[in-house]
Amino acid sequence: MTLEDLSKKGLRQTSAREKLLHLFSEDRAWTAGQLVKEIRGVDRATVFRNLNALQKKGVITSLHSHHGEGLFELSGRSHHAHQFCSNCGKVECVPCPIKTQKNHNLEFFNLCKVCTK
Repeated sequence: MTLEDLSKKGLRQTSAREKLLHLFSEDRAWTAGQLVKEIRGVDRATVFRNLNALQKKGVITSLHSHHGEGLFELSGRSHHAHQFCSNCGKVECVPCPIKTQKNHNLEFFNLCKVCTK
């Protein structure tokens, strides 16, 4: 997803959206709280307002996790599972080992690559 793609969906290109899209380009999911902490110079209300706008236009999708907090990730990704780092809280997108059924939400709890070092 690029800034030009935002225009095609009827969304303005702003620095906050550019920062969000950069984070969503990583192969992971984010909680709203993680995004607020990660994006410097953008206040909490702006992050939430942009998450709402991006979700309404189908740029990102929200997921409910068993971890308790909602997750957001780029829309249109192929079916996958999520791995929650039990140390830092990072949520990585990982291949799903269940290939025969697509209508499920599979979560793993483990250490991420950074925390295992």
